[in-house]
Amino acid sequence: FSQGVMLYGDFTWGKGMNYVDPSGGTPYPFDYARDYAPSGQNATLTSSVSFVAQLPFGPGKRFASGVTGASRHLIAGWTFNGILKLNTGYPYSVTTSADNLNTPYITQRADRIGNGKLSNPTADRWFDPTAFVTPAVNPATGVAAFGNSGRNILTGPGFSNLDLSLSKVVRLTEKFNVDFRVDAI
Repeated sequence: FSQGVMLYGDFTWGKGMNYVDPSGGTPYPFDYARDYAPSGQNATLTSSVSFVAQLPFGPGKRFASGVTGASRHLIAGWTFNGILKLNTGYPYSVTTSADNLNTPYITQRADRIGNGKLSNPTADRWFDPTAFVTPAVNPATGVAAFGNSGRNILTGPGFSNLDLSLSKVVRLTEKFNVDFRVDAI
């Protein structure tokens, strides 16, 4: 603590690549290089900041240092804490609900006919669905293609979370304390 405040922060800029995500296999078992892409758990930018601040009220503090009796116990000893977590979105693949391949355990990717990215995405429309179509079945053979879109080609929305806490420890005896806490998540 310095002046009753402690601050901690970290920042990571990275890129995790793999051939297969832990959540599923590859639809191309004979061509793994086709699936080399950002990992489904890859958040390119990640940052967190946390702090603990002893509030400056009560004996020996900046405000109300001369207070005594029950008032002293009421206003002294409060701590304000917080954690802020920020990270970019995670990559994902565009798939189709059709199973033209007749492979129930392999997810079929869509054919990509456009970019798929929107300049101003919203929660209701994060990517351009008109840029993807279900792979066609060859009428002559009755066989469908795997789909030409790559694995994890788009990135989902970023994430932010702020947790705050206000707490006070009241010492009852040498061995026993009571902790009052209000958390906002």
